Amino acid sequence: MEYRDSARVRELLAQGVLLFDGATGTALCAQSGEREAVERLCLTQPQRVLALHRAYLAAGCKAIKTNTFAAHVLLACENKDDQKTLIRAAYDLARRAGDAYDAAVFADIGPAPVEAQNASACYIGMADLFLSAGLTCFLFETMPGDKGL
Repeated sequence: MEYRDSARVRELLAQGVLLFDGATGTALCAQSGEREAVERLCLTQPQRVLALHRAYLAAGCKAIKTNTFAAHVLLACENKDDQKTLIRAAYDLARRAGDAYDAAVFADIGPAPVEAQNASACYIGMADLFLSAGLTCFLFETMPGDKGL
């Protein structure tokens, strides 16, 4: 398994603050006003996602997140083939952008679906898919609490 992002994060943190990108989904929606699930853009309009990653990096970010905040909500935690395809595409886009700027790439995982029987299984499933794609840094964000973790 490749750990280049983990090592890069340690290097960046030793230099001081680690500046991330932010609100990728919001930015993608604002660009066109579309209501398509922005995670699917990794498959349907990858150049848009790549351009946004590059814009954040050009603005000075040293860490970017995959465009997967709600991927497990979008895919309801159960369709592993669709999740794997989406995660691989999101990681490839973030990696392509990040490599050009020597930036670290993080797996972005948002809150599990409200209807999920077992939120922990959703998180573990997503983490396993990211690990199998080669990503070792994770950002779990916007969690409503610690129940079900």
